[in-house]
Amino acid sequence: MTGDLDYLIRARVSDMADDDRLYQQLIKRLHIADITVSFVMEKIKDSTTLTLSGRRHQSAGPQYFKCPERPSMQYIILFVAVVMETIGTTALQSSQQFTRLWPTLIAIVAYMGAFYFLGLTLKYMPVGIVYALWSGLGIMSITIIGFVIFGQRLDAAAIAGLTLIIAGIVVIQMFSNTTSH
Repeated sequence: MTGDLDYLIRARVSDMADDDRLYQQLIKRLHIADITVSFVMEKIKDSTTLTLSGRRHQSAGPQYFKCPERPSMQYIILFVAVVMETIGTTALQSSQQFTRLWPTLIAIVAYMGAFYFLGLTLKYMPVGIVYALWSGLGIMSITIIGFVIFGQRLDAAAIAGLTLIIAGIVVIQMFSNTTSH
């Protein structure tokens, strides 16, 4: 759930028509402008009950939280994941198909760290947004490293594609309400 709740209603209905009637009555009686509905198709487990700000909330889906330390912490964790992935990919290129020991070990450790930190961000942000940001920033980082360190050149189509990736990241950060909950 996002934002503050005005009402939290838990109801059991026999079918979808009954559910629709219930929500239509709630809209009329409570003068509700918007309703967000979650359907649970099986028994709700106690493990989904969470205590937030002294109130109990029930949800069948994943819960996302603001990082307790500070709001930007989720981005710091994601940035660390991107850096680790970029180090891993750079070491992978340097390993020459796993024939050099130290770059191979660096690649393995860096990828383990990248996935660890990527997993941490999933407590704070939805997986689609996390993966879009992680992969987009990783692509941009490794492209720059490929150009600077390995002398890899880009043609116009590659530059146009990378520009679209940057535009996508900017659109997500500037206009999406799903980047953090």
